Amino acid sequence: GRDTRMPFDRAFHPVIAGGRLYFGSSADGTVYALDAATGRPLWATVTGGPVRLPPAVWRDRVYAASDDGFLYCLQADAGTVLWKVRGGPSGSLVLGNGRMISRWPAGGGPTVADDTVYWAAGIWPSETVYVYAVEALTGKVIWCNDSASGLYLPQPHPGANAYSGISAQGSLAVSGDRLLVPTGRSVPAAFRRSDGAFLYFHLQAY
Repeated sequence: GRDTRMPFDRAFHPVIAGGRLYFGSSADGTVYALDAATGRPLWATVTGGPVRLPPAVWRDRVYAASDDGFLYCLQADAGTVLWKVRGGPSGSLVLGNGRMISRWPAGGGPTVADDTVYWAAGIWPSETVYVYAVEALTGKVIWCNDSASGLYLPQPHPGANAYSGISAQGSLAVSGDRLLVPTGRSVPAAFRRSDGAFLYFHLQAY
């Protein structure tokens, strides 16, 4: 049967803050803001790829991750792009679901804690996955972990070990001093928030 753990494209995923409802569209790659009370459209900002995960809101800013490989920082009241940062090492593109997207789509949805935005880019461990902490105000990189996609790990089949690693797919979460990175249909991986050090990815245990 159909797996229920990766439903990103079945519906848009909204967040509400400051009287506005924000969501990204996987159909047209646009981030939208509506008046939360009336549904009146306020603004729409186009990115270069599908936006599959909910935005994050911090103060007067909205953060959205796109399959074009960028994290966007938008002005909450107008949708103006204040800055954007690329997750992968280049602008290399591949064909994904009938359109051109980044070789390293931003599949790790943003979360904000302590004036820091955490997000991730990259799907295939063999091509490197990048987990980031950036300053919420400026987008300046605080740290980047690009080594957790090249780990020698116990695989789901008992007794099997191989080089693999994380694949960022879903909205990141913060719990105390840990950053949790969802990996699609598998268990999440954990990183230390202060410096991005890899902590664990119990692929076989669960």
